[in-house]
Amino acid sequence: MSTLVESSEPAFYALSGLGEELRIRIGPTAEDMLARFDEFIAQNPNLVVEQDCSGEIVIMAPTGAEGSSINSEFARQLGNWAITAGGRVFDSSAMFIFANGAKRSPDAAWIQTDRWMLLSNADRKKFPHISPDFVMELRSETDRLSALQAKMNEYIENGVRLAWLIDPGSKQVHIYQTGEIPVIFDKPSSICGGSVLVGFVLDLAGVL
Repeated sequence: MSTLVESSEPAFYALSGLGEELRIRIGPTAEDMLARFDEFIAQNPNLVVEQDCSGEIVIMAPTGAEGSSINSEFARQLGNWAITAGGRVFDSSAMFIFANGAKRSPDAAWIQTDRWMLLSNADRKKFPHISPDFVMELRSETDRLSALQAKMNEYIENGVRLAWLIDPGSKQVHIYQTGEIPVIFDKPSSICGGSVLVGFVLDLAGVL
């Protein structure tokens, strides 16, 4: 797999690919890689990327049309609920900086209004240093399940209270919640937001 990365220090780049995922190292140490992330995305504005806690940049595969449509529908349902319930809803273009240093862009996220307003105006306009209260990930055909499960555990370990992994291929929904063992539901027609998304029910008709 090729890369579009440009840098004045190409010797610091080490590439490793697996399936549709490409990982890039942009410095000799984790601290250097974490510090140079903004420089990297400024040089490569068309790439969709995340950064893990070790500093490695993960170039994400483009979302297919069907996956994009499903993501949009889920974000619409969450947004409609938030009109009454409050809080801020985010799509996959938003990036959050977690306590472990990872920079992640879940497919959908929600943050309580009071927690969001505690952030400075400058932080809210960039990549906020905050863990959403809720995140959702939709598995695509190229996503490794083990990698997504590790990401869900990372979310919970860094303060996310509720995380959903929706897998259309296996027709399953994996539910992760603070202080609880992950639960898997087979072919659910809907899932409830419980004590985190009070009153929210995600309609999965036509997806699973």
